[in-house]
Amino acid sequence: MSTKNIGALLAVAVLVGAGVMLYPKSSPSQTGGMANVASASLKFADQPYAQNAYLIDPASLHNMDAATKAALAGFMVTAQTEATDTTIVNFTSENTEYHDQSYTLHSGEKLYFIEKNLGDDQNGTEKFLRDDTAVVVDQNGNIVPQTK
Repeated sequence: MSTKNIGALLAVAVLVGAGVMLYPKSSPSQTGGMANVASASLKFADQPYAQNAYLIDPASLHNMDAATKAALAGFMVTAQTEATDTTIVNFTSENTEYHDQSYTLHSGEKLYFIEKNLGDDQNGTEKFLRDDTAVVVDQNGNIVPQTK
């Protein structure tokens, strides 16, 4: 292999490594299970899954529209206020193979549930566990990473 090829390969490796550091692989939120699709400095509206997003308003969980209820098939959603500016939203799965999830919302943040494929949810039951995610978005429209 020529010095020129080795140099090019080294440059590509450095760029790939920098990309991994800037945009780390998504990690599960709080307790694992529902994949948190958040990465630093990403606009939620620019993500392909944004078109499959359902706003979860902790203040009106009992008044969700039919489309949001359908997207949440197989999950019970509860919320509790921890402080004046912090709310914890819990997704409890009816399927024991799936891990329950918790998301922390601070003042001005929104929570979206992403259901990529409604066709797998029949009779109010979640059939495919890997297509449902949740994401927290700040007041500027950026995805907020959740930590364990």
